[in-house]
Amino acid sequence: MVGNRALSAATMSRVSSTDKVVCVTKARLSGSRGVKTPASATVSISVMAPGDAEVRRVSLRDIEGGRLSQNVPIRDGDTIFVPKAERFFVVGLVRNPGSFAMEDNMTVLQALSLAGGVTERGSSKRVRVTRMVDGKRIEIDVKPTDLVLPGDTLTVRQRLL
Repeated sequence: MVGNRALSAATMSRVSSTDKVVCVTKARLSGSRGVKTPASATVSISVMAPGDAEVRRVSLRDIEGGRLSQNVPIRDGDTIFVPKAERFFVVGLVRNPGSFAMEDNMTVLQALSLAGGVTERGSSKRVRVTRMVDGKRIEIDVKPTDLVLPGDTLTVRQRLL
């Protein structure tokens, strides 16, 4: 890979004529050094056609699902831009609190599952989300079927006796 740079918001790489990029996945760019952080579901590829530049957006889910219409040929001089995945946070009475990569249409229940589930002392019915709205931090009591937004912090509270 030529010019592989880790940026604060993304990974950007230029493709040389010796590279073989077979498939773009969330875990890595096959044939390259790979992506070290969880990647966004969409990759941008700047295609340098003679006398013209074009940016194509490629869905990683489509490629992983075998839809070859999304499999863009990569040529010498092309740039692949892989943004970092948006994140949310889970704290409180869960088995593995921390920061997690967002998925489309993720529910509170799915987010709690990524955090290893609620502990014996916690309650999936007592979850509060802290969210930034119009520059202000707000706290909302949520249901397991509510959607999680990028940047949300889910706090699992202790169950009532």
